[in-house]
Amino acid sequence: SKVITLNFGDDPTSFDPRRVRDLASITLMKTLYEGLTRITPDQKVELGAAEKYEISEDLKTYTFHLRPSKWTDGQELTAENFEKAWKKALDPSFPCDNAFQLYVIQNAKEAKEGKVSTDEIGVKAIDKYTLRVDLKNPTPYFLQMITHPVFFPLPSSNLTSINPQENVGALVTNGPFTLEKWISKDCLQVVKSPTYWDNKEVKLDAIKFVMVLPETELMMYEKGEVDWTGSPLSTISLDAMKDLEKRYPLHRKDFLSTYFLRVNVAKFPLDQVKLRKALNLAIQREEIVKHVLQGGQTTATSLVPAIMGLPKSDYFQDGDIETAQTLFSEVCDELGVDAESFPEISLTYVGVGRSRLISQALQQQWEQAFGIRVKLEALENKIYFSKLSKKDYELICCDWVADFDDAINFLEVFKYKTSDSNNTNWGNSEYTRLLDESAKIVDEQKRKEILAQSEAILMDELPIMPIFYASMGYLKNESIINVVLSSLGSLDFKWADLQEEKETSIVKNVESSNL
Repeated sequence: SKVITLNFGDDPTSFDPRRVRDLASITLMKTLYEGLTRITPDQKVELGAAEKYEISEDLKTYTFHLRPSKWTDGQELTAENFEKAWKKALDPSFPCDNAFQLYVIQNAKEAKEGKVSTDEIGVKAIDKYTLRVDLKNPTPYFLQMITHPVFFPLPSSNLTSINPQENVGALVTNGPFTLEKWISKDCLQVVKSPTYWDNKEVKLDAIKFVMVLPETELMMYEKGEVDWTGSPLSTISLDAMKDLEKRYPLHRKDFLSTYFLRVNVAKFPLDQVKLRKALNLAIQREEIVKHVLQGGQTTATSLVPAIMGLPKSDYFQDGDIETAQTLFSEVCDELGVDAESFPEISLTYVGVGRSRLISQALQQQWEQAFGIRVKLEALENKIYFSKLSKKDYELICCDWVADFDDAINFLEVFKYKTSDSNNTNWGNSEYTRLLDESAKIVDEQKRKEILAQSEAILMDELPIMPIFYASMGYLKNESIINVVLSSLGSLDFKWADLQEEKETSIVKNVESSNL
């Protein structure tokens, strides 16, 4: 049988596609569910649960016609399964960090804020197999947006809460695979779904997800016990990467992701924009990328990755220590303190992997540039996210991975001061206005110019400090083909196949390493 094994690291954050944010859980959702569209192996958008669609002349209404397909419990997939799932995500009482993605839909944001009823949201099942979606503005990337799990359908049985731990059969799905087994903190297995409309295209019989630490994952890869190691599901350590590169083909891929610091602009002394500018200019990104990470990343001087093609991506000079020190002296004069009596600044990060190395480098760079004290706070995942959402931090290491290939997806994270995605206490009405204006512009070049104007505000006020644009590095069993690794960092195994016995490529590589 054709089975591949991957490392998930930990339990999925949720089995509800509307609530997942991490790449591992998004990957799992794409095996279990299918939305109206999906991304193909050649990175194009193709129809999924929808068979065809029409767009109105004003480019604001999409009408989707569903193909005949079934849920794993044998029930038919209907337009209502989409309408109800989307509207539930927009219910003010339903916790959903991804809800902002639905705000392109008429009245979606207003419904989430409790200003209008969810009945007024612009999504409607016209009949059993026809879904009409009314958008606020023409949205050229809409068909790509809806490949994200927040737009997936749900059966009425799983509409409010989904927890298959006690009974995996209770998880009703419509994707290429279905959940067969889940042992918390141990493993999870999905098998080819007999009810999936396109199951003749699904070549794998099963995918097994183990839950082990990165070091164990590497040992298992060397023994042929896991078929993929590294991005996007885990991070290979630098030492291991250098060692493995000598023996196995290392794959790299551009990644629409930026690593940055969020700044709590309500916390003294970081409420001083001049201090934020000083700290930002004193970061030596080139040093971090070349000597600390060494993983193919590039220095970031903007939030939006340079490869996304906004007119500008260099808003400041990397490692401009001289200007940074001048600004810092001015801040000290204004506050009536010196470097020695300057308040200690705290930097929070997730305690494993590269964030620890980055935080240590930043601590050293700032202490050397200004003579101030920087305290590091390492947290486990759950506490980290809790502190982030409560804004209980001063500086915090973060990253953002694009949900769809458009600059707006990075910039809208900080569009509203109070949104669940912002978490910096920063807001700017002109920034919000420019993003609203960009949504009404059909001419792509003009739209990018407006987006660059909004990014310039963000980079001037610095509620975030970009560090680097990410790159994916991974090793895989070379007999695995047709896995879709998107530049958004998720994996899709719908078309994946094994060309030969899966041990072959690993055995070959081990043999060649012993020559």
